[in-house]
Amino acid sequence: MGVLDGLAYGIPVISTPVGGVEHVLHHGKNCLMFNTHNIDALTNALEQIMGDECLRKTMVH
Repeated sequence: MGVLDGLAYGIPVISTPVGGVEHVLHHGKNCLMFNTHNIDALTNALEQIMGDECLRKTMVH
């Protein structure tokens, strides 16, 4: 539910593909996904979303 709330408030989402999230969200289109327990992938996703304003705007629209 928090993922959908984030999208509703215009907050870019970074998530793992668990709990059916992968059926609603699409990596690179409306979220960034990383595999569970992969800290390097999470770090990369955070750096990517913080450093790319165009990506942030695209993901929340």
